[in-house]
This record gives sequence, structure tokens and C-alpha cells, in this order.
Amino acid sequence: MNDRRYLSRKFWLAACGWVAGVAFFACGFMTADQWMTQSAFVLGLYLAANVGQKAVDKP
Repeated sequence: MNDRRYLSRKFWLAACGWVAGVAFFACGFMTADQWMTQSAFVLGLYLAANVGQKAVDKP
């Protein structure tokens, strides 16, 4: 199996950002609205970075 999707720095940075948001929400440092905004922001940045990379790598 040659699946390298989960080895990228982009993925791990996004995953750590999302997990940090979950931890802040669980500890009461963020409200539900703030957590949803943070999650959407992290996911949006990750998706935009993937699209940008595909556009740059395109021959």
C-alpha cells in the first residue's frame, strides 16, 4: 500500500489545529460558535492549500 496522504505537513498542521480547537472547546476556553468558526477556518485553509498545490504542480 502506497498511500502517502497522511504524511504531508499540511495534513498534520491542519489536524493539530483542529485538535487544538477541540481541546480548547473541551476545556471551556471556546464557545461552540467559536469552535465551529475555527474548524471551518482550518478546513478552508487546508482545502485551499491542496487546490493551490495541485494548480502549481500541474504540468
